[in-house]
Amino acid sequence: MMRISVSLVEPGNVLAKPVYDGRGNVLLARGVELTGGYIRRLKDLNIQSVFIESPFDDLINYETALSDPVFTEVMKNTRHLVKLLASPRANMDLSSAQKSVEMLVDELIRNRGVLLDVSALHDYDEYTFTHCVSVCVISIIIGMSVGLSRNELALLGMGALLHDIGKTRIPVEILNKPGKLTAEEYAIMKEHTRFGYDLLRKSTTLLAAHVAFQHQEKFDGTGYPRGVKGADIHLFGRISAVADVYDALTSRRPYRQPMPGNKAYEYIWSQSGTHFDPAMVRHFCGTVAIYPNGSLVELCDGKKGLVVKQNAGWPLRPVICLLEDNRVSKIIDLMDEAQSGLVIVA
Repeated sequence: MMRISVSLVEPGNVLAKPVYDGRGNVLLARGVELTGGYIRRLKDLNIQSVFIESPFDDLINYETALSDPVFTEVMKNTRHLVKLLASPRANMDLSSAQKSVEMLVDELIRNRGVLLDVSALHDYDEYTFTHCVSVCVISIIIGMSVGLSRNELALLGMGALLHDIGKTRIPVEILNKPGKLTAEEYAIMKEHTRFGYDLLRKSTTLLAAHVAFQHQEKFDGTGYPRGVKGADIHLFGRISAVADVYDALTSRRPYRQPMPGNKAYEYIWSQSGTHFDPAMVRHFCGTVAIYPNGSLVELCDGKKGLVVKQNAGWPLRPVICLLEDNRVSKIIDLMDEAQSGLVIVA
């Protein structure tokens, strides 16, 4: 199968994997032939990419660190939980969140060594709940690379899943404002970290609550709410900061289009040592696949290719099968092309 941007999908393409909505329900099943109407609907729902059947399936070993059934179940649980917690009088029963996090931790540990296909985390149509789960998954993956124990990963995951829960106390007109926030609105928005901490510290561990409190702190001390820096930011806060920003950048929002994965990756690198802990940036870069196996890509020389293998630690330079007239013309390893300047541009 081949992952392809919805903008490049053509009528007649056949789905190789189902497409889900934010409730975890199947929108389009595997084997469905896409029509113009289906494609327009996918765009309307902000689905960014889909898997389609490909004549090159024998060349691609598509690995996934997270299976569809687990991710879908966690999405459903998270959607239900966040809606419940939005009520000021909500009962802070986080047992379903704990169950979801443990499912994710166990699944990711079982698939240790498989690079995370971050783009697959956006194959759902509701940002609020997808962002919660995506930040949780990315944080756990980074935590595994750091060497955290299963118990520590569960604590980190719990905090990351609920890192933005304080936003349920922020007026929706500020949360979804299409333009730039005023100074007064931004001051209100920043309070979500304190609101989240207050909501969680009575219902979960202090470490998990600190993810909600510290995920907006910056390594150089210019973040909020306290402006702490370096190692004074808890490890969980330094991990979740990377996960939160990367997922936010690559997600579609009411006020902007998603940033391509490679550009978001470059942004994370550029902020190493200022916004982010350099060590956490290195762990992040070694555990994610910016161009997962099966991705259709375009090179700077205009040629198109299919990603067939990853180079661990170098997510921008995978192994590619060049395609000409829908046939494989050549296999190139972009690690060997560093001197030539050949890079993926889309």
